[in-house]
Parts: sequence; C-alpha cells; structure tokens
Amino acid sequence: MKAVLRVYILGMIGVLSVVGCGDDEDNTINFLTANPANHSTIKPDTTITAFFDGVPNNVTVNSEHIKTEDRMVIISGAFSPGPLKLKITWSDSPCVPNSRFSKLYYTVAEPQGDDSTDRKTDTTDKPQTGSGTQETDKDQ
Repeated sequence: MKAVLRVYILGMIGVLSVVGCGDDEDNTINFLTANPANHSTIKPDTTITAFFDGVPNNVTVNSEHIKTEDRMVIISGAFSPGPLKLKITWSDSPCVPNSRFSKLYYTVAEPQGDDSTDRKTDTTDKPQTGSGTQETDKDQ
C-alpha cells in the first residue's frame, strides 16, 4: 500500500511540474490600461476593455458580463447611471488563486433619448396658461 501511495505522490509531482504550477517570477502578468480611460464618463451601454501584458488567469470582475480574449478582459454594460467601481482580479498562473487586482472608476451618464438633439417644442395645440390677462395689439 505504501508503494502505491509513493507512486501516486511522485506521479502528481510530475504532473504539476509539467503543467507549470511552480513559482516562476518571469510569469508576472500586469494590468496595463483600459479603454475608455480610468476616471472617464461613459454611457450605460459602453464596453470597457482592460489590457494586460500577458494572458491573465482565473479572471473575475464585479460585473455580470465579462469575456476574456487573449490579453484582454472585455466588460460589457448595461451599467446603472452614477459612480461605477470595477475590481478586476486575476492570477499569474492557472494553479494560483486570484492574487492580483486592479480597480477602475467611471461615472456612468444618464441615458439620453436618440432624438434628444432634434427635439422641438411645439406649443400650437397646447393650451396657454398665464395670469389671465391677454395682451392686444393697440395699433388696430
């Protein structure tokens, strides 16, 4: 029984060394930047892309819609208007729990209607309100 246990332990050590779960300083993965830039004002439907200098592992973000793609983490809205604080966590290795993090801060603007710049105020069919006096043209 002890021989089987030794073979199992040696086999696991071999598997771990092949997978690369060792403590390697050269595999440090750093957050580089985000687009839009940190501290920007964004629309509720904005897509935020975080860039890394390597492929991050075990990525989590305190947002519902994320996707990892090579050296990028893509975070999709819809975000609620007001302050937005995102915390991205990742690890340098698939065998290590999330040990690194970066925070991004945004202000999410109130949504605007598609025709907000083209709106015209039409008062022709609306009742007039006022003090009850009416001005007349005295030259008539």
